[in-house]
Amino acid sequence: MVGTGGAGLDRFGTTAANSEFRYNRAYGVLRLVLNDGTYQWEFIAMLFPGRMRVVDSGSGSCH
Repeated sequence: MVGTGGAGLDRFGTTAANSEFRYNRAYGVLRLVLNDGTYQWEFIAMLFPGRMRVVDSGSGSCH
């Protein structure tokens, strides 16, 4: 699950058991690339108009 905006940026509540990364400093987008048996992802934060930055990324295998 990725929640990247719409309302105001809020403080986090209780961390979900399977959370891996939490970021509430800017809105952004999750880029997900699916391949045969693998995936790559990155969360790209919109810091201000025209300025973006990857703040977390990873990859893995799937079946």
